[in-house]
Amino acid sequence: MNYYLILLLRRLAYASAKCGGPYANYDAACQGIIDCGQAAARAHNTKKDASSSYYLREAESAFAVAFKFDDQDAQAFANLATLQLNTHQFEKAIESWLKTSSRLPQQSKAWNWAKEREHYSRLGLASANRDKFYASGNMSESLRWTLQQRELVPNSPRVAYDLATLYSTNDDIDLAEYEYKQSQEFAARA
Repeated sequence: MNYYLILLLRRLAYASAKCGGPYANYDAACQGIIDCGQAAARAHNTKKDASSSYYLREAESAFAVAFKFDDQDAQAFANLATLQLNTHQFEKAIESWLKTSSRLPQQSKAWNWAKEREHYSRLGLASANRDKFYASGNMSESLRWTLQQRELVPNSPRVAYDLATLYSTNDDIDLAEYEYKQSQEFAARA
C-alpha cells in the first residue's frame, strides 16, 4: 500500500477518534472543540476541504453541547474563537472573542488576552478585505480597509507602505509621498 495513503488514513482515523460526541460534561465538550478544530486544520492543510468543513461543523456542535452545560463560562467561547481566528472566519471570531471577554473579570489577564485576540481578529478581517478588494481592482474599497488597518496598528511600516502604494495608484502623489516617508520613519523606530 502507498506510504502516503497509509499516513493519511492514520491521521484521519486519529482525528475521528478524538473528534465527535457524545460529550459527558463541559470539559469534554470544550476538549471536543479543540480536537475537532485540530482535525479541521489537518484536513484543510491537506486540501481536504470537505473533511475540513465536516470537522468545523463538529467543533461547532461540540460548542453547542458545552454551551448547554454552562452558558456563562468563557472557555468554550475562547476555544471556538481560537478556531474561528485560525480558520480566518474573522467576523465570527470577533463576535466569539466579545462573548469570551464578557464572561471574564474586566482587566484580568484572561480578559486582556481575549481583547488582544479580538484585536487580531479585527486586523485579520481588515487585511483579508484589503487584499480581496486590491486583487479585484477595487482600489477605493482596498483603501478603506487599509485605513481600517491603520486605526488598528497606527505605527505599522507595512500599513503605511501599503497606503503609499494605494495613494500612488490613485495619482495622489502628495499623500503617497507622505505615507512612504511615514513607513520609513516607523521602520526606523521598530
